Amino acid sequence: MKKYWKYMAFAAVALLGVGSAACSDDEGDTSWSATYAYLVPQHLGILDKAVTLSHTSEGISGDASLVFSVGLNKVSSKDLTFTFDVVTSETLPGSEVELSLPEVTIPAGELVSAPITLSVPDWSFEAENRAKVEYTVAVSVAQTAGVELGRQNLLTLAITKNAYLNLVAEAPENSVEIDRANWVCSKMDGMEGDVNVLKGTAGGDIASNTAPWWVAVDMGATHMLTGARTTHWSSYFAPTSIEVETSEDGTNWTSHGVLPISGGTQNWSLIEPVACRFVRYTALAPNSRTDITSMRLYEAE
Repeated sequence: MKKYWKYMAFAAVALLGVGSAACSDDEGDTSWSATYAYLVPQHLGILDKAVTLSHTSEGISGDASLVFSVGLNKVSSKDLTFTFDVVTSETLPGSEVELSLPEVTIPAGELVSAPITLSVPDWSFEAENRAKVEYTVAVSVAQTAGVELGRQNLLTLAITKNAYLNLVAEAPENSVEIDRANWVCSKMDGMEGDVNVLKGTAGGDIASNTAPWWVAVDMGATHMLTGARTTHWSSYFAPTSIEVETSEDGTNWTSHGVLPISGGTQNWSLIEPVACRFVRYTALAPNSRTDITSMRLYEAE
């Protein structure tokens, strides 16, 4: 595997070297003789990697890392050592980002460095933050004497920490159904069907060929929400992953996390019931035709 990785990286940087030198803004002959350094991602061609972390009672988990190497457009007659610049978004303290190697050396006669892993291994700093948060970290090769920086000198890792999972795929216990008569329902633009199927005053379904999509319910008054049951034409048309949000005013929303779910009839419960007037239900997957034929909400007895 290591030989395969090294071979692929060699091929990639060789091609990049030719392309970048030929397209250099410097039209002088020195553009062809210069040594260029590049970043070579583990998955060639993917310069921007996105990952999602889950947040449960057991903590925050997920693989927030990317692997890359430094490559040259041509071999050098001497060893070349490179360091890195790392920049993070305001939401991510730079002290939480780690590089497996602070610097790498490409030996004379070689084209590619050893792989480096950039990661955020410890998420305890966000353990108390139940909100959904997005973070970004970017890495580039620092300026090195005698070496030009190629155009492929920036890799980014976009990290999404889902909201704390306050959901479980079970029917709510010790609950009664909330009267649907006064509901005001809404749906995301572009969805097909009458939104009033949610409360049972219209037939058919609400559907979309593309996820994510959402529907929302204004219950008309505040209830201590414990969970819901949704129905779908069949398990084939049902979502396999959902997000549930609640609000007291219809403007400021609190996410209760992303829940894997299955079946033509789906139940979910809030682990910690929530006082709210508005509920927004989002189907996140699959990215194909998915529907909903009714929704019943429940409150504590």
